[in-house]
Amino acid sequence: MHDLVALEARGIPTAAFRTTPFAEEEAAQAAALGMPDYRMLALPHPIQPLPIAHVAALAETVVEQLVAALTVGPSRGSENAKVRIRRMRGTVRP
Repeated sequence: MHDLVALEARGIPTAAFRTTPFAEEEAAQAAALGMPDYRMLALPHPIQPLPIAHVAALAETVVEQLVAALTVGPSRGSENAKVRIRRMRGTVRP
């Protein structure tokens, strides 16, 4: 998530996938990194044991959402994320 937020802070749109049980963790990480409205796409859980054909079918169901997420402006909070990332790296003082 840190890498995705860092890219967003540079103006590069990103989106990520999470499975349904991890919604709260994703929201908490995004908020902690200064991007509470980060674009996260939800998939059903679990994915790991599914056959490849099933995973491919799931991908087809979210491809339009992914394209939409990547073709809008930066996530709200990307300016805040820039400052937080610089603080984590020690290049900006609080």
